[in-house]
Amino acid sequence: MSESKNAITKGDVNKMFGRALMYGASWNYERMQNLGFLYMMVPALRRVYGKGKNPEMGQAMKRHLEFFNTHQTAAPFIGGVAAAMEEEEGNAAGSAISGIKVGLMGPLAGVGDSLIWLTLVPICFSIGASYSQEGSLMGVLLALLLINVINVPLKYFGLKFGYASGSKFIQESAARGTLDKITSMATALGLVLVGGLIP
Repeated sequence: MSESKNAITKGDVNKMFGRALMYGASWNYERMQNLGFLYMMVPALRRVYGKGKNPEMGQAMKRHLEFFNTHQTAAPFIGGVAAAMEEEEGNAAGSAISGIKVGLMGPLAGVGDSLIWLTLVPICFSIGASYSQEGSLMGVLLALLLINVINVPLKYFGLKFGYASGSKFIQESAARGTLDKITSMATALGLVLVGGLIP
């Protein structure tokens, strides 16, 4: 984090994380998760562009109201990258920021779906179901606890890593095809684990 007055602080990142926990609360049919993404980005945008009404802030907010749709656990990472780019270049990098978001939301949706919906959720609820065979509520509570013990830190550290690495990680990953490989491996792992739970 740089030392300029417009530098995003640790407190701003923590505020983004708190807002990321409510990311999925405002889906809409036209632009999907754009409202949740903007809500998550507001602390960083206020730091970079100021809290008052001004054209630069309006331009940045409008940019983050574009169509956006990815896995909820992956969204904070993309938010972190976008925040770093906003801090570094501001509205001058508007098209690059939008491009990074579009380029990441598909591959990371695949990774998130594979690791969370196809792997983590079935495993945790299978464990929970074994505790609920007699009708106990304990199994449901255990499943939800297990899911969030993994899911919430993924969001937090994903946001921090995305902000720390900025656009550099994305450029390197895109050049090496890393995200596509991760998606393929996560999908295969998820299907194998879910298949193993059937017996």
